[in-house]
Amino acid sequence: MTAASISQGTAARLVEVKNILVNALGELNSIWDDIGLLEDQKEKRLDLAFMYIRNLIEEMVTEDERRRNTLKENIEIYKSKLSTLCAELGVAPIQPVASRLCEVEAELKQSVSCWEKEKEKRLRELYELTKIEQALCDSMYMTPTYISRDSVPSTAVLQQLQKRTDELAAEKATRYKRFMEARQRITEILTDIGQEAMTEFEQDVAIEEPECFVLSESNMIQLKETTGKLEMQLTEKVKAKKSLMEKIIALWTRLEIPKAEQDKVQQDTVDHTPASLQKLDQELQRCQKMKTEHLQEFTEKLRRELSEWWDKCYYSKQQRAAFAAYKCEEYSEELLIQHEDALEAVKFFYAENEQLLQKIEKRRVLWNRMVEFDAKENDANRFRNRGGNLLAEEKAKKKVMHQLPKVEEQLKQEIEEWERENDRQFLIGGVQFFEFCRLEWEEYRQSKELQKQQRHEMKKAKSCISLASPTLKNPVKGRTAMRTTTKGQLVSRKVDQENTTPSSSCSADDLVSLSSQSSEVEPVVSSYEEFENVLDSAAKTKQCRSTMCPKNK
Repeated sequence: MTAASISQGTAARLVEVKNILVNALGELNSIWDDIGLLEDQKEKRLDLAFMYIRNLIEEMVTEDERRRNTLKENIEIYKSKLSTLCAELGVAPIQPVASRLCEVEAELKQSVSCWEKEKEKRLRELYELTKIEQALCDSMYMTPTYISRDSVPSTAVLQQLQKRTDELAAEKATRYKRFMEARQRITEILTDIGQEAMTEFEQDVAIEEPECFVLSESNMIQLKETTGKLEMQLTEKVKAKKSLMEKIIALWTRLEIPKAEQDKVQQDTVDHTPASLQKLDQELQRCQKMKTEHLQEFTEKLRRELSEWWDKCYYSKQQRAAFAAYKCEEYSEELLIQHEDALEAVKFFYAENEQLLQKIEKRRVLWNRMVEFDAKENDANRFRNRGGNLLAEEKAKKKVMHQLPKVEEQLKQEIEEWERENDRQFLIGGVQFFEFCRLEWEEYRQSKELQKQQRHEMKKAKSCISLASPTLKNPVKGRTAMRTTTKGQLVSRKVDQENTTPSSSCSADDLVSLSSQSSEVEPVVSSYEEFENVLDSAAKTKQCRSTMCPKNK
């Protein structure tokens, strides 16, 4: 150590040490003199003291030298560890900012500790995520994501793995929900149709614990197929039961089976098990046996029901007459079957064209309301009403007159489309619907014109009565035929006209003839068949079709 390299503080310490040694040696010499040591003995003791001091100093130097080397070695080790950690973690190496060895070592040691914790954290997170992913993949029979365990995953890799596990968890939850719903449905169907789980797969689904089921893609497809197969079986049994019940209910109605008896059978056959279907089959056979014993009664009931359905479907006289068995009086099982088949056919026609027929029915109701409103216009008493009914009738009439053309236009479009699809005409009462409407409007206009003519004739008759017999005070009431329609039927009703008297040009005989014609009781049309007979009679006598429409009772 040179004098230049010794600091001022160190130099002061050296002076202090020198003084301590001088004082100590002086005291030792005094002690040695008192003891009586010889000079050579004093020299030996002095050498021993110097050797002890030198050894102490050398040990201190050696120890501090070793410590310095240790610091340097640690720094190199920490730098190497830090470099490796930064490479594994994918971060840039951090250089220490301190200059002294102890501070550099401490700074590097802290950095290594922090990055080791980060590495441990990532590895632990990787382990947990891979464990979760493996469990999810095992439950769904899927291949897990491959990530090397020899390297530390980056933050991006961990985020991707976390997203993957979240997706797998969501997929498992979805599949498990579908599985539980299918399991419940399969169990319900098996119970409803009275069947046990037959295949191994059905047993795994319906009997084993839900957690044991592997939610693989193939199993989910097979689960869907199994559910669909059982649904088809249930549908077939439901159809079979429905078919049996429809036949049984029809027989119950015709046989007038007591309600309590019917409820008992229905309560005993609420499901679709073979036992329930067998009970229904037995009930059907029992009712059919009773039906055979009442063939005439059943046939007549079927005829009444068939007539109602013919009316619903607007069958013409020719269409009805085509079913020759309707008039047959030789009652047999074969005749009954013919009626049942005919009823089933007309019901099928109605079901296939229900929307069209319902709209035609709506149009019929609107038409009848229009005719009723026209009839009320000829009633003089309606002006005496003080309750506001007259205004309500006018509003209702405007609504009807607005709706009727719209309904007819809709029917026109739909029937045209129906005729294109079915390649045949849609008939109402044996005529095409458009011709049916045209005839009805023509009759309506003729009827309105006839009313106008009758009012004119009544005014002339009134003038005639006034001149011929001033004492005649009772008015003459006229009748006109305003047509309304029902399902497959056309009927007329009475319309009271205003009070009139004949004109001066009328003779007494004319007046009697007019009065007798006005007071005639006209026949009633109860069906479309009778209306056609009236039209045929009108054609033969060359009379106006509207004048041949009789009045309704």
